[in-house]
Amino acid sequence: GIGGLIFAADEGRQEQTKEAIRLSRDLDISIVLLVNKIDLPSVDVFRSVREVTKYVFEETETDYTERDSSFIDEFERKYQNNNEKKQTLFEFPQEWPLLQSVVFISAKKNTNLDFLMNYLDFLTYNMNLYYTLEKPP
Repeated sequence: GIGGLIFAADEGRQEQTKEAIRLSRDLDISIVLLVNKIDLPSVDVFRSVREVTKYVFEETETDYTERDSSFIDEFERKYQNNNEKKQTLFEFPQEWPLLQSVVFISAKKNTNLDFLMNYLDFLTYNMNLYYTLEKPP
C-alpha cells in the first residue's frame, strides 16, 4: 500500500508525524511525503525533509549514511537552482526504507495540488491498488 504523510515545512517533525511513520512501518506501507506551506518566504523545506527522513531511518533501524545525506543535498540543490519553477517531485532511492517520494505543496495557495492528485492516481494504478466509492454491503 501507499500513504501520504503531510507536514508543515515550517514545523518539521511532530509527534503525529512519528506515529504515522511507525504505523506505516508496521503495515509495510510506502510513504509519499507531502511538504505543505512551501509558499512561506522564510521556510527551509529541506530541513523538514531531512528531519522526517532521518526519523524513518531510525524507526526502521536502517543506518543513515553520508551517501544518504548527500542524496538529500542533491535534492536541495536541484530544488534551489530552479528559481522560476520549483521542482514539484523527488523520488527516493528504492533501497530507502518506506519512503517513496516527496511532493512540495501549498494548500493555502493551491500550489501543486492537481499534480499531487494525478501523481497519487498514477502510483496507485502502477501498484495495482484500486478503490471504490461504493458502500460495502
